[in-house]
Amino acid sequence: MSNLPDKGKFRPRARILKTLGDELISSDLVAIIELIKNSYDADATIIYLKIVNPTDNDKGYIELVDNGNGMTIQTILNTWMEPATPYKKRNPRSEKFKRRVLGNKGIGRFASSRLAEELSIITRRVGSDQEVQVDFDWKKLDDDESYLDEIEIDWVLRQPKEIKPDGFFLQVWGDNNSVNQSLSQGTILRMTGTRASWDKKQLQQLRVSLSRLVSPFFNEDTDSSLGISIKLDLPDTLDIGNDYVGPPDLLDNPQYKLYGFVDSHGRYSVNIKTLKEKEEIDLSGDFEIGDRELRCGPFGIELRVWDRDPKSLNLLAEALNSTIKNVRDDLNSIAGISIYRDGFRVLPYGDPNTDWLRLDLRSRLNPTLRLANNQISGHITISADDNPELKDQSNREGIMDGEAFNDFKKTIKFFLKILEEKRYTVKRNDRLKLPEKEPEKLFDGFDLVSIKEHVQKQSTADKELIQMLNQKENDLIEKVKQVQEVISRYRKLSTLGQLIDVVLHEGRAPLAKIKNNASIALKNIKNSDDEISNNVTNKLKEIKNHSDVLRDVFKRIEPFGGRKKGVKKIYVMEEVIKETFEIFRSEIDLLQVKTTFPVSSTNVKIVKTEIQEVLINLIQNSLYWLANIPKENRAIVINLNRIHDGLEIIFSDSGQGISPENKESIFDPYFSTKVDGIGLGLAIAGEIITDNYSGKFELLEDGPLEGATFKVTLGGGILSE
Repeated sequence: MSNLPDKGKFRPRARILKTLGDELISSDLVAIIELIKNSYDADATIIYLKIVNPTDNDKGYIELVDNGNGMTIQTILNTWMEPATPYKKRNPRSEKFKRRVLGNKGIGRFASSRLAEELSIITRRVGSDQEVQVDFDWKKLDDDESYLDEIEIDWVLRQPKEIKPDGFFLQVWGDNNSVNQSLSQGTILRMTGTRASWDKKQLQQLRVSLSRLVSPFFNEDTDSSLGISIKLDLPDTLDIGNDYVGPPDLLDNPQYKLYGFVDSHGRYSVNIKTLKEKEEIDLSGDFEIGDRELRCGPFGIELRVWDRDPKSLNLLAEALNSTIKNVRDDLNSIAGISIYRDGFRVLPYGDPNTDWLRLDLRSRLNPTLRLANNQISGHITISADDNPELKDQSNREGIMDGEAFNDFKKTIKFFLKILEEKRYTVKRNDRLKLPEKEPEKLFDGFDLVSIKEHVQKQSTADKELIQMLNQKENDLIEKVKQVQEVISRYRKLSTLGQLIDVVLHEGRAPLAKIKNNASIALKNIKNSDDEISNNVTNKLKEIKNHSDVLRDVFKRIEPFGGRKKGVKKIYVMEEVIKETFEIFRSEIDLLQVKTTFPVSSTNVKIVKTEIQEVLINLIQNSLYWLANIPKENRAIVINLNRIHDGLEIIFSDSGQGISPENKESIFDPYFSTKVDGIGLGLAIAGEIITDNYSGKFELLEDGPLEGATFKVTLGGGILSE
């Protein structure tokens, strides 16, 4: 034992390389993209990717060629063969174009070991008169007994055989003028004995992924250093398409488009354009998260949107001289919102099955207004230098969760909301151009009057038939009442989900105190002296007080539990208003909103929960928008006015108000100016007022405060002396 050294060293087994490759590289597609990143870092402007026998993993091989800077033998031995090398970390910019390097974790070589059993690197450094060939047999890494430093690699330095003007490079590039370097530099990765086969669907996905690898919207004049083309060579029998990959022509023909920029302080400037309108709309403002600035900026944004209904698809097919099926396939291939860091795509954002903003859920909840993921082709551009808090996960697939990434997602959805509102306005204007129809109530026509009249006019009218029709009509009227009752319950359910947050917020703190004080009381009650008895008494009083708080909270939300619709009773309207505001007392106090109520006393005959539903929707909307203005300016004012046998409720806040283009839409079902709003609140409130109180629900131009002012008119003998 005394002969053992005082210190030890790590000595990894050879198989660690393949193990890490399989763990760090999640798929063959990701492996190819990792190798393309290395070519990008080497200042390549064109990449050639060839896959031979893709469906046969033993006989297949992959060839990846670039016209980048190339490597010397010293670079291969001392950098490429050094896993987790700090070389790119020490040199964060590429040599020629000063691109922000992408492969800074040194795991690119693991990608090649995942793809195939053997690798040959043929490379020629820019300005060199020699080329290098290095051969790797990854099967040697499967030996459980070998150590990594025992694996020997064969290499040779020679006169150029392949990377020269009349050699292999000439076969690859041909007479392509876009290869702005000579044919005397670059790198060939030749991988034989592929470890997995590729079916047609996987190869199609490869083509789509490669077409989106570099943002198609970079400015060629100012960002020419980011330009890179990828030439794909696949067997003709698969009918997938060869030559240079790129987005379909459809990408240049969106029906709606938003593009612009957000700076590091949250100031934004965007333009909106629609296919039917020639003029662009310019919008600018400040985007804040509560009372702080964004932690994710600056970034550029471009959203392109299409409608996918049959009429729109047919028009697109005609414009592109294509078919509806091809248009639909093209939309699927470009759909999704992608993130590009320093011009290169960050995986997996934008992949077909990666709805990272949960847009499909928003669309299912509100299909009239919200856009689904497959209707959008989005491109968000960031940089590693300017967005340091948007960090990659350890495997470089995705951005780490945190406050900065949450801000990032909220901001993108904010701009998406702006575009959705514009799209809704365009489609609404199209509907208004159609011939006007008399408005119908939901249950108009649910009777048998016309049939009965026709039967009664017949000279041979069957009395038994008429009697049956009368009975069926009575049954139908009863069924309609039941349906109306169900709808009434669903209205309550739409409010109930929002009130759950109130229960949790109001209930947790008192419950915690109840548990704590009860525990203390149980410990103290074991003793019997007067001082402890008094202490226990005080603790139990606190328990009672906090229990009363919970009782009041549950009492306020009890009417919204989905029970049967109540009957009209006499209440004091001013007390109903104050009681409804108390549901939101915590949020009102947190936002420091000043509330002003009427001091009168007005008896009304109402169903209390119906009026509360109307008020709840107005209060929630106001609190949402008041959170976006300075605290000292936040206010809500309620006024009551008697009119004949009715009553007016004027509800006014000091928020941002309703923009002119949205004033005609806010009462439409499913229209909302909130980022994730469903858009049912005001529509439901309007139905309650018009259907149950013969009243009106209106947006006023002016009011007591500068924000939004609504007038609720209640008629039908609501006043009760």
